[in-house]
Amino acid sequence: MIMEKQRIIHSVWFIGLTVFTFFLLTHCGGKTKTDDLVRKDVVRKVDLKDVISQTGEVQPIIKVELKSEASGKIENVYVKEGERVKKGDKILKIDPTRLLTQKEKLDLAVQKAVLNNKLAKRDFDNAQKLYEMGQMPQNKLEDLKNVYELTKISLQEKELELNDVEYQLTKTLITAPMDGVLIALLVEEGEIAVSATSGFSGGTAIGTVADINKLEVVTQIGEVDYGKIKKDQIVQISMASDKNAMTSGCVSFVSLAAKKEANSNISSFEVRIAIDSLIPALVPGVNVNVDFIILEKKNITGVPYSMVQKRKRGNGEMYFVLRPSTGETDTKSGDMLPEDTKKEKRDRRGGRYGENVKKRMEKKNQEREEQLKKLKIISAKIKVGATDYRYYEVLEGLVPGDTVVKVLGGER
Repeated sequence: MIMEKQRIIHSVWFIGLTVFTFFLLTHCGGKTKTDDLVRKDVVRKVDLKDVISQTGEVQPIIKVELKSEASGKIENVYVKEGERVKKGDKILKIDPTRLLTQKEKLDLAVQKAVLNNKLAKRDFDNAQKLYEMGQMPQNKLEDLKNVYELTKISLQEKELELNDVEYQLTKTLITAPMDGVLIALLVEEGEIAVSATSGFSGGTAIGTVADINKLEVVTQIGEVDYGKIKKDQIVQISMASDKNAMTSGCVSFVSLAAKKEANSNISSFEVRIAIDSLIPALVPGVNVNVDFIILEKKNITGVPYSMVQKRKRGNGEMYFVLRPSTGETDTKSGDMLPEDTKKEKRDRRGGRYGENVKKRMEKKNQEREEQLKKLKIISAKIKVGATDYRYYEVLEGLVPGDTVVKVLGGER
């Protein structure tokens, strides 16, 4: 019974060893398939498109910032933010009581100045007659003349102050300066407004009226992409909330000066994009995605970008692709398979895994080289144009339907 168990164990072990050996021979030492060596693609007609993507904010092209030209308490607000207004419509009223009181005081001050001026003129006229009769010294006459001139100046000052108050009274009622929408209302009833002419922080900001039928997108472009943005360049615009909602525009302004954010060394340039046609939900203040189209070519002969090799030639570059040989001499192609794909991959693991692994790898590399030779791959020179980093535009050397290949696993 014991001997029988040992024979069964030996049989199982022998079968397992045989299966393992077969696995090594088929997977580690087996021949390399052609499909594993190269990737093939066909030259075809393609569309090239390259864009610079940014985000921006929609803003009205025409807008008027409203500021108070009168000081006082806001008595009434007649419209709400977001409402449409017409030129001349009432927006808010400032309580005129303080200004009316000030006007009454200035009215009295002007009357007083008028009387003082009349008295000074009378005294000066009398003194002039006495001077002509020789009964008034000249210096006394000059003093009375100066008093008269000072009363005239005082009267003019009071009249100017009165005119200013009267002007402010006309500005206690703030109206819409144009047809549009009140896109911002920054005050409420009961707040105190300060005149923009008072010199206090430029006056109280009331709000903004804008023409929402003429909109633009304001965005920032980094210094790396700045040189690729030009005026009148086509831009695709989509809603940040719905990328399927799209419209177009063109660059209307590119800043000539960079600006930097606080505590940052990164420069950016302001770019404005005029929107061609409005779509729903495209209103001032919303964020949108903008794609600056820097390359767009349709139905050109294209070869996949990854299939193209670049080589330095003096101060320039030459471009090549790998192609299966047709057996004909091609003087323009010239080169056989590049050396980079012929060299064996160095076995950096030989010392670690032993001589057996190294021999198997050497055998596999030899088989790989033999298979590559059978493919008869040549390096063909081509002339390329633009690229969107998916395809190169082919100007010379390839036509639609040509096959190009890429050697796998042997590139450096």
